[in-house]
Amino acid sequence: EMDFIVNQTTHTNTGNEFSLNTQILQSTELSTINHFIHDSLESYWKKVYDPSNNLQLKITQSWANYTRQGQFHHKHNHPNSVVSGVFYVQTLDDIDRIYFEKPYKDFLLIPSVTYTQFNSRIWWFRAETNALILFPSHLDHWVAPISNQRSDRISIAFNTFIEGEIGEESFYKSNFTLTVS
Repeated sequence: EMDFIVNQTTHTNTGNEFSLNTQILQSTELSTINHFIHDSLESYWKKVYDPSNNLQLKITQSWANYTRQGQFHHKHNHPNSVVSGVFYVQTLDDIDRIYFEKPYKDFLLIPSVTYTQFNSRIWWFRAETNALILFPSHLDHWVAPISNQRSDRISIAFNTFIEGEIGEESFYKSNFTLTVS
């Protein structure tokens, strides 16, 4: 898996590089990682959204990110996606982090005794090798510049979209349902 990921043809991004292969998870070389991500997405979808109708998440694109010493991953979000994710292939577990920012300003600024991921405007999570982080695609996120890094940070990122029936007749007082495929 690592040889396949490391040997991808890359393109320069703002601050780092990414693979030209935008369907990397469909490669047979990554079938184990792909299976793990699909199982995790299914669990996330059920626990977070728990739709009453037949609606699933489908991975629409996937690519590898390569961040070397002195590089960073610019602040961005993922439009035209519902849930995005990043699977960390190679990190320095004690140093690497991913930052997220709320997409809106707080109505009231209430100082907290203890700041958490729920009451902070910006929060970070450790980026650990073999960890998967799933998040709503509209969240701005970024990775700070790598300094004093002993190795490159490599991750596989992906976007999803819904597949199935959305809407509910009682919500709209008409026969509105939409099938997305």
